[in-house]
Amino acid sequence: MAFKISPEKAFTFTKLSVFFTAIWPPNCNDSSFKIKLANIFWIYSIISAMCLLIPMLASVLVYKDNPMIVSKSICLSCAVIQVIAKAIVCRHHQKKLQFLVKELTHFLKKAKKEERQLIEKYINRRAIFHMTFTLCCFGSSFFVICGPIFLPFSLPADAVYPFSVNSSPIWEIIYVHQASVGIQASSGMCVDNLVAYILWYTGVRFESLYYKFKHIKDSKEMLQCIKEHQYLLRYGTTVADTFRYVIFTTVLSVTAGLAFAGIYLFSPQPIFVKGQFVVVSISVVVNLYVTALPSNNLISMCHKVGDVVYESLWVGDSPSIMKHWIFIIQRCQKPVVIAIPGLIKELSLQFYSSVLCSTFSYFSALHVIMTKE
Repeated sequence: MAFKISPEKAFTFTKLSVFFTAIWPPNCNDSSFKIKLANIFWIYSIISAMCLLIPMLASVLVYKDNPMIVSKSICLSCAVIQVIAKAIVCRHHQKKLQFLVKELTHFLKKAKKEERQLIEKYINRRAIFHMTFTLCCFGSSFFVICGPIFLPFSLPADAVYPFSVNSSPIWEIIYVHQASVGIQASSGMCVDNLVAYILWYTGVRFESLYYKFKHIKDSKEMLQCIKEHQYLLRYGTTVADTFRYVIFTTVLSVTAGLAFAGIYLFSPQPIFVKGQFVVVSISVVVNLYVTALPSNNLISMCHKVGDVVYESLWVGDSPSIMKHWIFIIQRCQKPVVIAIPGLIKELSLQFYSSVLCSTFSYFSALHVIMTKE
């Protein structure tokens, strides 16, 4: 029996997975108290992450002669940095994110039968993949948090504090804090699930428009399709503006995290340590793919809309209609893409492949440098 899940449940699952990042935008009807509480939670999450990031960066300096500790500290620091960066970016674009979420939820409530079937097809096809990715994200933190139980380490991270952490209750407090930040970092990786959901939704809207263009019956339907296309272009541009630096953060954390995690995988370490970094590496490798796949699909759907308009039987209609037709064809040659000039040409599967190739090159160089002694 095929796996099935409703779009609403998938969206709720996505919302819960990013809870610890405190990035979810408030609803328009939320009380001022609830909004203030969310703001306090966001500030706390940033401060909490910083309180672990600084000691971990300090450990890189203190243990600079120990490549294993340096690798582990940098790898875990990347996870903390990415959740801080994503929280700040989403906070900066909170109004845009609020608009994107509001439009998406409104669509789920008002979608026609054909539109709902289309989005359900995408969700049922990708749900297991996204749930597995979420499980890997939190599982990687769980393995690192449980490390001191099976390994001769007192704490999950080799952080250096300006005070002794060996006495009680300091040790317990630090352990709980490191564990909570680890869960927060996993939740930060799941922000890409939210980006993916919105990208899939945008792709579904363009695919739905493709079928509408394909079955136009009169000029009234055609004008409605033209208006919807212009709206979707604005929506897609908002998606790109909101998430381009979230994706950039993911690219950096994937590159650095995987390169340094690989040091542990190819060094003589205990099985449990290698197991920790196997899960971490899998999560990191998939992290960028989660958004590259729906982004690639969105690009394809934009091109499909242009193709169906080009092949339309309405060519030869009135000059005003032809003007709109030509605009759509020209605009579809520049699809909606997540890009940063000079940094990310366009988020796609091809870009994902190039990032992985570069990362493995960096790992090879690091492995030679850090193990030559």
